[in-house]
Amino acid sequence: MVRRRTALAAHVLLVVGALLPGAPASAQDAMNACVEAHVTAQRLRRDGKLREAREQLVACARTTCPQVLVRECAGWLTEVEAAVPSILFEATDERGRDLVDVRVEVDGQLLLERLGGTAVEMDPGEHQVRWTHPQRKPVEQSVVVREGDKARRISAQLEPLVDERKGLSTPAESYERPVPAATIVLGGIGLAGLAGFGVLAGMSLSEKSDLDDRGCKPNCPTGDVDSIRTKFLVGDIALGVGVAALAGATIFYLTRPSVPARGAAPAEGFARGPVRVGFGWQHGPSATIAGSL
Repeated sequence: MVRRRTALAAHVLLVVGALLPGAPASAQDAMNACVEAHVTAQRLRRDGKLREAREQLVACARTTCPQVLVRECAGWLTEVEAAVPSILFEATDERGRDLVDVRVEVDGQLLLERLGGTAVEMDPGEHQVRWTHPQRKPVEQSVVVREGDKARRISAQLEPLVDERKGLSTPAESYERPVPAATIVLGGIGLAGLAGFGVLAGMSLSEKSDLDDRGCKPNCPTGDVDSIRTKFLVGDIALGVGVAALAGATIFYLTRPSVPARGAAPAEGFARGPVRVGFGWQHGPSATIAGSL
C-alpha cells in the first residue's frame, strides 16, 4: 500500500512538473529521470536484479530529486545493500591445495579470470557455475544464491586431466630430465679410450724399459722398436678419442631437454631401456654396448 501511494505520488509529481508554466527543460528532465529511476528500481527489485536496482535507487536518492522520492529511495537502498549477496569462489586440487589459476563463469558469462580470495556480488537465484583450469578437468555446479548471503564460500575440487590411452594422470607441471643414451654411449667410449691409453702406455713403457736394460740402443731390433712406437701411437689415439668422447658426453648431459615425467613417449635419441657399457682388452682395447635405444 505504501509503495502504491509513493508510486502514485511520483506520477503526480511528473504530471505537475510537466504542467507547471515556465519550468526549465533541464529541471523537467531531472524530474523525469528521478521518477523513472524510482519506478525502475522497484521493478528490478521484484525481479531479483538487486545490483541493477541498487544503481537506480542511487539515482533517485540524489538530493536533486523530490524529497518524497529521496526518502523512499534512500530507505530502499539500505535494504537492497543488505540483501545483495556476495560469493567467495574457491578451488582445490585432489590433495586439498588451493588453486588460483582458475576461471569462473556464471550462467555462461566470465565472472573471474583467476581466484584471488575476494568475494564478488551476485544477484539472488539459481545460477550455473563453471570452474576451468588449463591442466585440469572443468567442474560445473548448480547453486542457489540467497538474499543476504555475505562472503558465502562455494568451492570445487578440480581433478587432473587423464591420458585416456594409458589411464595415467599427466600434470603439466611435472617434468624430468632423463639422461640421454648418447651420454651413456659416449661416456663408455671415453672410459674405454682412457683405459686403452693406460694399458698401451704401460705396455710401451715396460717394453722400452726392457730394451734399455739390454743396452742395445741405438741398435735395438727394428721389430721391437716399431712395436713400442705403434703402442705409443695407438695409446695416444685412444687418449684423444677418450677425451673427445667424454667431452661430448658432458655436452649431451648438460643440454638434455625437459620432458613430461609421465604419459609421454621418449624422445628420439634418448634411452628407452637400460644400456650397459663395458670395456676390456682382447688383441687391443675394446668396448661393449648392450641394451635398447
